[in-house]
Amino acid sequence: FRAFLDGAHEMDEHFRTAPLQKNLPALLGLVGWWHRVICGYPARAVIPYDQRLSRLPAYLQQLDMESNGKSVTLDGTPVTTPTGPLVWGEPGTNG
Repeated sequence: FRAFLDGAHEMDEHFRTAPLQKNLPALLGLVGWWHRVICGYPARAVIPYDQRLSRLPAYLQQLDMESNGKSVTLDGTPVTTPTGPLVWGEPGTNG
C-alpha cells in the first residue's frame, strides 16, 4: 500500500512540474475528452491487472460518473455536448 501511495505522490509531482507536452495526466485527460466528444465513445473500461485492485473500477465509476456525468448545467439548462462516459470494468483476472 505504501508503494501505491508513493507512486501516486510521484504522479502528483509529475503533474505539477512536467511541461504540457510531457504531462501524462494532462495528456490522458485530453485523450479522454477526445474519445468522448470527438469520437463519440460512450464508455470507458477499467480492467485492473491484479485481483487486489478489484474494487478500483467501482470506485472510479462512482468518482467519475457522479462528478462528470451531469445532464444539466448549474442553472438547470440541459447540456448540449457529451458529458462524462459510462465507466465499467472488472479485474482482467476474471476474463
